[in-house]
Amino acid sequence: MSFNPINASKEIVEKYIRYINTSLFINDPVYMKQVQEILKNSNEIAKGPYLDVSDSFEKGLTVKHLVNEGILCSELLNIKSNKLPFDRPLYKHQEEAIRKIQKDKN
Repeated sequence: MSFNPINASKEIVEKYIRYINTSLFINDPVYMKQVQEILKNSNEIAKGPYLDVSDSFEKGLTVKHLVNEGILCSELLNIKSNKLPFDRPLYKHQEEAIRKIQKDKN
């Protein structure tokens, strides 16, 4: 079964709306009703999914490079999978996120 970004986007929005509905309480019934009406229209929450087909993100280093640099564990390269292209460059924001995680920063 292949990944369907439209279905995934709908599911994410539905879960987020459920989360808001269960965690948000406004004591004023008028305002609470307004919020609930807004949440019924999922277009108020998200207007996607948006797919970037132009590959506009800046490229970073590869997983293999980050392993050689000591940022990622070398055992990662032992994973046998054709879905993990260790030589493909990550996007720069992905590389930066990995570096932050490695330094215990969110």
